[in-house]
Amino acid sequence: MGTDKALLCLKGKPLLQLQAETATACCDLALIVSDRDRALDLPAACEQVLELRPRAPLIGFHFGLTHLNPHAWVLLLACDLPLLTPELLATSIVDLEQITPENQAYLVKSEHKWQPFCGFYRWSCLASLDRYLANPNAQLSFQAWLRELKIVENQNIDPKFLWNCNTPRDWQELVNCLSPTQP
Repeated sequence: MGTDKALLCLKGKPLLQLQAETATACCDLALIVSDRDRALDLPAACEQVLELRPRAPLIGFHFGLTHLNPHAWVLLLACDLPLLTPELLATSIVDLEQITPENQAYLVKSEHKWQPFCGFYRWSCLASLDRYLANPNAQLSFQAWLRELKIVENQNIDPKFLWNCNTPRDWQELVNCLSPTQP
């Protein structure tokens, strides 16, 4: 992208702040794991923790899980999901009560791949992630680790709402799409 995606502004707010607001609308606590401190106007229910060596999102997720008190479920959101809203997550949250304990994650599937960066994970998956990361040959990839979990497919969220911005062109398309058209 060439710049810090978390600080790109949409609707007058940085993406990270928008995601923090989405998360706190759905959860009691939002834990932001980052490799740098960002001075943002975050909701009161947000806590920012620094992991200065994340190397990969999977390491950041592990770090975040180790800093949370045990919960039944944890919602993982990437900062660059600008189309996601609390309303889209609401029906998924209701479904969590119906998911049997042997299932460790509730994720959207798109093009035969799990979408791990907007997903619900049982806090207890930390044990699986610890074992996985203890292997010195482990790939630092969510897709590789997810093969070790039992997952329920979340069909409440259309994958198009999990579109993220990876290039300046993606960002410009998003801004153009969300901007009011000029007469």
